[in-house]
Amino acid sequence: MDPFTISLAGHVVGLCTKASIALVSLINRSQKVDDELDNLRIEIDSLGRVIKSIETSLLNGALPPAMALFSPGASLHPHWKNFTDSLTDCQGSLTDLDNILGCVEKCEGQFLRLKKQVKLELKSGQIKLLKERIRNSRRTMDVCVTLMTFIMSS
Repeated sequence: MDPFTISLAGHVVGLCTKASIALVSLINRSQKVDDELDNLRIEIDSLGRVIKSIETSLLNGALPPAMALFSPGASLHPHWKNFTDSLTDCQGSLTDLDNILGCVEKCEGQFLRLKKQVKLELKSGQIKLLKERIRNSRRTMDVCVTLMTFIMSS
C-alpha cells in the first residue's frame, strides 16, 4: 500500500485520540454532561479503532497479495480512492474540531467554567456540522471497505 495512506491513517488515528481526550476533559469539567459532545466522543473513538485496525493491517503487510487489485485501472482502485479521499476529508474535519476544542480550552480568568460553556454553546453549530462530516466520512469508508472485501472474496 502507498506510504501516504499509511501515514494519513496514522495521523487520523492521532487526531481521533487527541479529540477524544479533549472532549472527555470538557465533558468532565462541565456542570452538565452534554450528550452531544459525549456522542461525538463515542463516534470519534469508534472511528479511531477502525482506522487503527486498517493501519495495523497495512503495516503488517496483510494486504500485499491483493496489491495489484488497488493499482490504477484495477477493480478495487475506485473504492480505494474513495476510501483515501474520505480519510483525507475526515482528517480535515478532525483538524477543524481540534481547533475549536483548543479555542474553548484556552479560556482564562474568572468564571472559567461558565466561559467555556458559553464558548462551547457558540461553537455548537460548527461542532454538530463537524460531527456529521466525520460520521459521513466514516460511513463512506465503511461502504468502501465492504465493497473491497466483497470484490476480493468473489
